[in-house]
Amino acid sequence: MRLRKALKAKYNLDNISHVSYALAVNVHYTAENTYPGTEGSISRPVCLLTDRNRVAGEFYRSNYTFYPLGFHPAYGNFTSDRPPAFLDSDLFTIMKENISHQNQGADILSFSFFQGYSNLKQSIRHGPHDLLASHGLATAALTIPSTEAQRTAQLKDKQQQLLAQRVEAAMQANKFAFRFEQVISIDAPRLVRHRRNFSSVLQPIFQLMRLFLKEKQLYAGILRRFNPDIFPGVIVAFARVIEAAIAEIDRRFREARSKGLGMALSEGIAALDRLGNFCFTGDPRVLPTKVIRLLGTMDSLKTCGWPFISPRMLDIREGQGLVNLVGWPQLSNGRPVLMHVASLEYHYDRTVASNRHSQLWFAELGGRSIDGMDRMITFLHEVFQDLWIPETVAFIARQVRRGLNRGVCSGGRSGVGEHGDVNIGNEESAQAMIALEAWEARDSPFKTSHFEKLSAEVLKFDNHSINKSKIVLKTRRDFAEEIFIALIEGGRKGNPGVKSIAPTHSTWPSILRAAI
Repeated sequence: MRLRKALKAKYNLDNISHVSYALAVNVHYTAENTYPGTEGSISRPVCLLTDRNRVAGEFYRSNYTFYPLGFHPAYGNFTSDRPPAFLDSDLFTIMKENISHQNQGADILSFSFFQGYSNLKQSIRHGPHDLLASHGLATAALTIPSTEAQRTAQLKDKQQQLLAQRVEAAMQANKFAFRFEQVISIDAPRLVRHRRNFSSVLQPIFQLMRLFLKEKQLYAGILRRFNPDIFPGVIVAFARVIEAAIAEIDRRFREARSKGLGMALSEGIAALDRLGNFCFTGDPRVLPTKVIRLLGTMDSLKTCGWPFISPRMLDIREGQGLVNLVGWPQLSNGRPVLMHVASLEYHYDRTVASNRHSQLWFAELGGRSIDGMDRMITFLHEVFQDLWIPETVAFIARQVRRGLNRGVCSGGRSGVGEHGDVNIGNEESAQAMIALEAWEARDSPFKTSHFEKLSAEVLKFDNHSINKSKIVLKTRRDFAEEIFIALIEGGRKGNPGVKSIAPTHSTWPSILRAAI
């Protein structure tokens, strides 16, 4: 009654084309105490999940998605774009016919999205940045390239322990209800005049309430009950196992310091993150099918309900681990598909992910296959194309932006943006910034004509001409010799170090030195 009055006071139904709402029903189940000496005591609540086979029988076609929980393929949650048969075949058919009859045969009522899930889902997805339940923060924190980590805020806290504690809190509070949600839509303009009111709009609610209260046998068949120690107890147990594994890799990460994790441990942490995600949510999209199948995980989940990772393909048990790339899925350029690189792109950006992929490729893979002059030439081309150019562009862009900002501040001009960029309200700085962004986006940023355009705009901002700037010309041979000496003889008395040829956080010098 109060809902109807509130809606009537706030909305004019004549101005609304469709009304849609989701009706949610929580189903609780308690079991009698049958242990000796507990007869007559308070019944204990149990946890409810749906049975995959029974859910399949509720849908005529495969237009539903099942989300297995705790690595068990048979029990979990589900969603569908249409209601299950226990609602659609009887009640909903009658409801649609009745309301159509009352409104001159018009098609008024429709039922779409339906889902059934354990209320533990609300505990698991309490926050937007949960490690195991959503985004894989351990992967993002522990596999970021060291060059990026220097410019990144403090690493985010791991969340597995918090997540396990939430599930345990839900167990202690006996929050084991199973929730059904049905989306209902009303085509308001097709209601006849004397029935175009919120009483007609809300009428389906009471009919569904009656079904769930009075006809439990219709939906009880798809539910299975579990002692809380079994489920969600198994989820907590898996969370502890994964937490211990990630903590061990975290220890190795800290021991490695600036070197960070290698390819094997980076892929290991990504696999653990994704398996933890799948354990809690049952969402198959988090598992990269080709890689997970290669690791033997998919077969293990289907047959044993256990997140096995084959040490023959990915061994993270000791040291820096080992990864066997024979048969590993590859990108179009022949480089391996890496799970943790995708996580880096999600958390940071495509540049960070690309840099990480290139670093691993050259540091751990590229140099191993140099067996002649042709392969060396290809390797050098890839190093300069994929590492030297992006890292040098990033360094120059950062220095130019810093110089522009410093010039604005020292010159008493206004216009520094909130993110440190120069405000385009200032004409000179705006032109320099546009030139910088255009230069960064070019395929060949170090082509003479492209670099001169950038230099001209930046020098114009500082009231200098390009003719007065200092340009040092070197032959390719002299520059190559300078790089070689800096890499091999750097740090020795009388020889310039790597800083003479590269910014501090560049990765290409160490990779090229190792290859040489």
